Amino acid sequence: MMGEWIRKSCARFDPDSCINVTLVNSWIDVADDGVCPKASAGAGPLQGLTVRNVTIRSGSHAIKFGSNTDTTMRDVLFDNITIIDSNGGMGIQQRSEGDVINITWSNINVQTRYRAPRWWGNGDWVAVTNGPQRSPTHGIGRIANISFINITVEAENGGLISGLTNGLHGLLLDNVRVKIVTSSNYSKGLGPKCFTPKGMPVACMGTRDYRPLPDSNLTHHNLCSYYCRTEWVISLVAIHSHRSVFSESLVLSPRHVFASWVWC
Repeated sequence: MMGEWIRKSCARFDPDSCINVTLVNSWIDVADDGVCPKASAGAGPLQGLTVRNVTIRSGSHAIKFGSNTDTTMRDVLFDNITIIDSNGGMGIQQRSEGDVINITWSNINVQTRYRAPRWWGNGDWVAVTNGPQRSPTHGIGRIANISFINITVEAENGGLISGLTNGLHGLLLDNVRVKIVTSSNYSKGLGPKCFTPKGMPVACMGTRDYRPLPDSNLTHHNLCSYYCRTEWVISLVAIHSHRSVFSESLVLSPRHVFASWVWC
């Protein structure tokens, strides 16, 4: 599946409210999100999606749930995936009432870089966020039972895992290896600036991206491999993180953390 890189809303694999769909042995090369599961209002849930043996190159997120999360999305497996030369890696944009439950990412190699600071992704290898897109009072479903197993990463930005609006319950990171590197002109400050939704320029490098929210920001901070912000339970098993020229390699700020064998 190939798309023109000058067109941001170009073709990609975009299953919407599907049951028992499988994608195997494929190559995706697009400017927009590569694999983008959705569950639109009135169309029913998404359940039983399997994506295996797929290589993805994306000018946005290689894999991203949402932002149409109006009904339940559950029982999804991504296995043996290669993500190359992408602006974002694995993502969940939980922006509506539907729950996102039982999602497994396993045996995945991720390589991300700053490619298009004004589009989805920001060199981050993982971005999991929840919050109301339409208004601050809009209902938000749960994110629960999310597993990252055997993940190898080389990225220009860290990862964001956030449960600010409705929490995140049952997060597992098992044998996740992250190396932060510099590989593009953007990381050296030579690319175009990033902007907040209100048009304020901000540094692209090391930002946490909460778009699309009514008053979202690209919040600048020192780069880290993991930034977790949630009030629920996180399990960490054999997490390896290597820092290059930036500061913190591992930042966790949940209420409860059960961790073992963590190296920074």
